[in-house]
Amino acid sequence: MRRFLLILALTFHAVSATAQSLTAPFDPQGLSRTENRILQTALAFAGAYNGLLDGAWGGRSLSALSDYARDNSGTAFPRNLDAADAIIAIMADWYDSGWEQQYWEVLELSFLTPDKTMSAASSTALFVSFDHLSSSLAYSLGISNPDDMRSIHSYVATQRQFSAEAYSLRKPDSWVTSARLSDGRTLYARSERMGSSWSNILLSAAAQDKTTLMAVAASITRGNSPSIYLPEGSFLSDLVTLRLGELATPTAEPPDTKAASSSGTGFYVSDAGHVLTNAHVVKGCARITFNGKAAELLDASEAFDLAILRTDPHETGMVAGFATTPARLNSDVTVVGYPLSSLLGGINVTRGAVSSLKGVGGDATRLQITAPVQAGNSGGPVLAANGAVVGVVVSKLDSNIVSASFGDVPQNVNFAIRGEVAKLYLAANSIQPVTATDAGDVPPEVLADTAVAYTGFIQCY
Repeated sequence: MRRFLLILALTFHAVSATAQSLTAPFDPQGLSRTENRILQTALAFAGAYNGLLDGAWGGRSLSALSDYARDNSGTAFPRNLDAADAIIAIMADWYDSGWEQQYWEVLELSFLTPDKTMSAASSTALFVSFDHLSSSLAYSLGISNPDDMRSIHSYVATQRQFSAEAYSLRKPDSWVTSARLSDGRTLYARSERMGSSWSNILLSAAAQDKTTLMAVAASITRGNSPSIYLPEGSFLSDLVTLRLGELATPTAEPPDTKAASSSGTGFYVSDAGHVLTNAHVVKGCARITFNGKAAELLDASEAFDLAILRTDPHETGMVAGFATTPARLNSDVTVVGYPLSSLLGGINVTRGAVSSLKGVGGDATRLQITAPVQAGNSGGPVLAANGAVVGVVVSKLDSNIVSASFGDVPQNVNFAIRGEVAKLYLAANSIQPVTATDAGDVPPEVLADTAVAYTGFIQCY
């Protein structure tokens, strides 16, 4: 990647002396429609923008860049470097895959296609199909009568859904149906009426390539639309050149030899890289890692003892799914985490039951569980027998204090934040909790394998 950036930097012209600094606030005034389109496209591939790639810079485009800036550089307001980074992030794949806005005359539609990495796939009576060799994205293209067009959209809408129902848009000359399936795939169907027939595009992609699919969907336009590219000599290309210069000549930093001061557990709750843990796990940390990778603290609530981190998304897109109903008394639970990491050195799975629906002193935000937990389990998921999250490990009863006060040693008295509280906290931070499909109990070995995949080790420095 660094070699690519160095080569790319040499292909650009000299930077205009009037270009603003990278740290200046981003101002879209004066940008050409072509510049706006490439920036919208970059934000769409990043998953921040879900509007049309039409070059009209409005509130939706600005909001998308603001969201990207918050995740990219942690700033509330976008700067020039955020716009440059968004474009740079797509450049390697843009050129390697040969992405371009192509006009398909037979369909009378234009849309993004990876010209260099597009391969013909098996076709049917309704569709000619193509695969993107660099991802799971697949295209199916065809022309049909109205009845077959309706059948295509009915097919998408009736697949087993991840959520309650598919999204649909119905206009006299345009139909759209989009669905996220229970296996994580996204299906998207778009049909445009052309005289007495309909031009149909069916897109599909696995969870990790959802943003690529949505970028392609956003590019679909009637007629022969202009190319999408970064115009040479433009303000945005100046910013990209400046930013590439910074990235190509990084300053060396001394290795970090400081040992972690504490550790805990967290788990993925979104395919965008959001991780849920306890606030006390990350309190006072100058630096945080999740499975050895840098993590950013987005929010922490001492009242709930919950915190949200942002790190690299899981490579398979796996995230935890929350239960649709609260845990019941005496139901089986499994706890996954990293207890006593310096001693045990790896992930640990324990089993028990819900022993009380309230915490100490009748605290209704907590559950009591008998599954054994130790220091380091904090922030880990508590799972029902079907694999759905019903709680987040938070603490254990201090046996020394209880023994000194009451003359008895407590056994397996541990506490978790209720899953309903965790879902409320995520929603309050604009993260839609994933709901687990109620497929019945799963074998404990399968449950453990799945949970281990989305649970990770947090270190606080």
